[in-house]
Amino acid sequence: HIFKCKQISEVGAEQMLLDIIGIKAIFLEMPTRLDPRFQNTQTQPPPAPPVAPEKYVAAVKREMSKAEKLLKLILTPTQALPDAYVEIVKEGSDARLTRLMELKGVPKGEQSAVLDQYHRLKAIKRTKNQ
Repeated sequence: HIFKCKQISEVGAEQMLLDIIGIKAIFLEMPTRLDPRFQNTQTQPPPAPPVAPEKYVAAVKREMSKAEKLLKLILTPTQALPDAYVEIVKEGSDARLTRLMELKGVPKGEQSAVLDQYHRLKAIKRTKNQ
């Protein structure tokens, strides 16, 4: 839902990134906190700590990393954005990069230069992979 924002300032992106890191930690702890074996540990020593199901942990990390990557790109300086975008977003597109620049507040006049650089980097990466 970050893509639905109009524009995100650097301070806003930093705060959102911190919030997402905290939310991810809460989600990862939730299955162990809700385990009834750990509800009343005052009268008995706690058993071995429970482990969250692997699929749950993988899903939380996968979904939260999407938002983390997007916010890291928003925090990337505009001149370094094409390199970072190619590195972080494996299946990127012009439309998504343009939307990312809108979120960053990159002026329309600068967006075409960033897109040109992105196209060059993508072409170089394609030729290296052949």
